[in-house]
Amino acid sequence: METKSVQSKNPYQSVIQTFYDIVKAHSGEIKVDTIENEGIAFTIQIPIF
Repeated sequence: METKSVQSKNPYQSVIQTFYDIVKAHSGEIKVDTIENEGIAFTIQIPIF
């Protein structure tokens, strides 16, 4: 997953970026699926050492 720094009016942007950074620091992955007329689903995978 590639990230870019962009200006956004999304109040959750910094929270999402922090969450992403933590998951990546633990060699994890985040999958994001958009569910039409319902919202967004996040799937998080973090390896167990």
